[in-house]
Amino acid sequence: MNLFLLRKLVSECAEKIRKAVESHLFIYDEKCLPATLSIGVAEMNSSVAHFEDLLVQADLASIIAKRQGRNQEDEDVTPLRF
Repeated sequence: MNLFLLRKLVSECAEKIRKAVESHLFIYDEKCLPATLSIGVAEMNSSVAHFEDLLVQADLASIIAKRQGRNQEDEDVTPLRF
């Protein structure tokens, strides 16, 4: 599969998950609680030496998504930044 198409598919999947959480009615103690979700998507590539590094990349992407206004999806396809 073309890498561009794979990235697009993963991004679309993250967006579907985000929309599902946003539209779900969470009930707690007989109260409806709204929920949103910011998702970070990271790519496993040659710059990622360990699985933990991949998690760091995804976490950074989710922080970027939150800074852009929360309740968003962002994919980080750049090499790790420390």
